[in-house]
Amino acid sequence: QDINDYKGNHPSIGIIDVVPFIPIKNITKKELQILVDHWAQVVAGQYKVPIVYYGGMSWSSDQKDLSQIRKGGIRSASKRIKSGSLHVDQGPNSPNQTLGMSCWAVRELMLAYNVSLGTEDLQAVKDVAKQLRKLRQKYPPLQNVKVLGWLTPFYNCAQISANLYDIQKMTLESFYDLVNTIATDSGIEVIGTELIGMSPKVGFTSHAENRSLNALVDKLGLAKHVDFVLEERLLDRAIEKYEQTHTSSTI
Repeated sequence: QDINDYKGNHPSIGIIDVVPFIPIKNITKKELQILVDHWAQVVAGQYKVPIVYYGGMSWSSDQKDLSQIRKGGIRSASKRIKSGSLHVDQGPNSPNQTLGMSCWAVRELMLAYNVSLGTEDLQAVKDVAKQLRKLRQKYPPLQNVKVLGWLTPFYNCAQISANLYDIQKMTLESFYDLVNTIATDSGIEVIGTELIGMSPKVGFTSHAENRSLNALVDKLGLAKHVDFVLEERLLDRAIEKYEQTHTSSTI
């Protein structure tokens, strides 16, 4: 693959664009940062790919925000490296011709969540995203949520794409309800949602102990675009299975 051929909705600076590491259990953030720094040296050296640290691993306040590093894509990042305004932490001081660059960090768990709207009017969806960003000023749980509005041709709809960085304050259900309210007020129907990857139970809803998660899956329309097997998407269950396997293999 060649990063120069990239045409996706998200700005991207590499074929392996972002590599986050999350301290799930039995390791501190500091301990994990030491391991990540070691493997960044190995990967950058072996594949001749510049690696930039973001978030808590970045030494520069200008590089803590991932969106700022990726803004403008690979061509912009290449120019900023040359000018000295973008610092490379590991590897060569210029992007790999085909692989581009990679952004690495140790961070808390983040959920990537897309809400599908029954329209292909891009401006209308961008207006919904804009209203969500404005709401941050008076609704603190939204302050750590990144949102974009984009078209999703293969689903024949548009989506509000979100990164939920504090799932204790903003769950999938909470975000769904906000989008649903704003979209409905604009005459747009929410037709389903899409969870990228896995989530712990607490990331689905703040009322996880008092309701059926299967009913919530139906409410959120998580099976609208792809098969959604709850058991395979619960991070808690994956950790439990790993520990069971690991324990049995060491006895």
